[in-house]
Amino acid sequence: MDSYCEVCDCDPCDCDGMETEDMPKEKKTYSFIRYKDSLYVPRASSFCEARERSEFLEDKFDKEVIIVGPFEWEILSTKMGCETIEVEND
Repeated sequence: MDSYCEVCDCDPCDCDGMETEDMPKEKKTYSFIRYKDSLYVPRASSFCEARERSEFLEDKFDKEVIIVGPFEWEILSTKMGCETIEVEND
């Protein structure tokens, strides 16, 4: 796949046709903090990753996802602890 993401210029790899039974499925780990009616998450490395994570968490927990910077994440995770969830890529 030669197209680039329009938002962050990342190059999404279209490896679906290349998967074999020998290749292990990649898993993603999402960290988040639940507080009241929101989920707080750290800033992601790309817009695509952030969008994918937000969509997954909003669908799973039916709560708004709020992205926080490193300083805020450190304060929140120190005070409240964080949870992680592991998700297999399709």
